[in-house]
Amino acid sequence: MRYSGNVGLVSNECIIIDGYNVIHAWNDLLDLENNTLEHCREKFLEIISSYQGYKKIKVIVVFDAYNIKSKKVSISKYDNIEVVFTKEEQKADNYIERMVADEEEHLKFKVVTSDYLEQTMVLRLGGVRVTPNELKNEIKELKKSAKNYSKETKLHSNTIMSNIDEDMMKKLDKYRKKDY
Repeated sequence: MRYSGNVGLVSNECIIIDGYNVIHAWNDLLDLENNTLEHCREKFLEIISSYQGYKKIKVIVVFDAYNIKSKKVSISKYDNIEVVFTKEEQKADNYIERMVADEEEHLKFKVVTSDYLEQTMVLRLGGVRVTPNELKNEIKELKKSAKNYSKETKLHSNTIMSNIDEDMMKKLDKYRKKDY
């Protein structure tokens, strides 16, 4: 995993993601049939890290303690997202439910999961539920916007040469071609 410091968040929004739930829902992107779960998890975290970078919001990804015997919850950083591995035999759903129930009132939260019961609980507690496909579509739109912005920036570059008028360009070109 890659680790780094915090960046300034621009909103009081928090998105909590049921990691393995979304990985399984995004099988078209992550291809669990031909890749290991660890590889898919790493690729997923890269995607979510980019998403966090665009949105500048707090992102927490919760994974079940898959094949790990641990009496304690493990919390670490991957770039600027918080990654949680639940303790042994604790489901991510239960951990997320407790987080949402204990969440401070000033923080708006969204929970990404395809689990109907978890979605219902989130709505009851005043949060917003987001399906894995809705998140995937939002990420696609962000990428498209970023590409368009990049193209626009290149078209309207702000170099010295782009700010010189045509007469001056001719003079400079003439000077450049002068034989000494």
